[in-house]
Amino acid sequence: MPDYTLEKIGKPFFRVRKYASTTVILVAIFIVLYFGGPIFDDPAMQLNYSIFWGGIAVLGALVRIVANGYAAPGTSGEGKKEAEAATLNTTGAYSLVRNPLYVGRILTFTGIAFFSNVWQYGVVVMIGSIYFFHCVIAYEEQFLRGRFGDAYEDWYHRVPSLIPKISGWVTPDRKWWWRRLFFRETYKVLDLATTLGVGTVLTNYVVTGGVYFNPLQLAMLFGIPVLYLTKTSLKRFTSAFDEIK
Repeated sequence: MPDYTLEKIGKPFFRVRKYASTTVILVAIFIVLYFGGPIFDDPAMQLNYSIFWGGIAVLGALVRIVANGYAAPGTSGEGKKEAEAATLNTTGAYSLVRNPLYVGRILTFTGIAFFSNVWQYGVVVMIGSIYFFHCVIAYEEQFLRGRFGDAYEDWYHRVPSLIPKISGWVTPDRKWWWRRLFFRETYKVLDLATTLGVGTVLTNYVVTGGVYFNPLQLAMLFGIPVLYLTKTSLKRFTSAFDEIK
C-alpha cells in the first residue's frame, strides 16, 4: 500500500511551498472580483473587520522578519528542493516556537483570505494552511532528527511546534542580518502589500463602481515596483546576495 505518512506527504509539499502564497493571493483577488463586497452593512464594523484581518496578515510578515533577521545561514530557503541545515536554530524566535516562519505564513495566508470578505474562504485557508505546513514540518523534523540527534530532541521537547510559548526567550546568538532579510523577505512583503492594496481598491470598485486611491495606496503604487526592481537588479547584476542562501 502507498505510504501516506505525514513525512511522505510533507516532502512534495516542501518542494512546492513557495507557490502557496501566489495561490492564496490569486484566489483571493478572484473572490473579491466575483464574490466580493462588504460583510457588514455598518461601515465602521466593516472597517474594523478589514483592519483586523489585514493586521493579522501583517503580523505574520513581522513574525517572519524577526525570525529571518537572526536565522542561521545554510538553512532551507523556499527555493530548495530538499531540507538542509548547517546549524540548528534555537535562539530568538526559535526559542519560543520551533517553526516561526510557518507560523508567519499561516497568519498571513489566513489574514489575506479573510480580508477577501468571504469568510468561508478564510476558514478553508486557515485549516488548509495549518495542515499543509504541519506536513512540511513533519518532513523537516525527520531530517533534523537525523542531522542533529540529541540536540534536536532536547529542543523538540522544550519548544512547541506552532503555538508559541509566552516565556523562555533566548537572546539571538547572531547579529541582525539585513542583507539576508532583504533577500528572503522582500518579495513576500511586496506580495502582501500588493494584495492588501489591490483588495481594498477592488472591494471599493465592487461596492461603488469606481476606482479610488488614497495617499497610502498611491505611495504603494509607485513604491512597490521600485523595491521589486531594486531587489531583482541586485540579485541579477551584483554579488550582494551571492553567499546568502
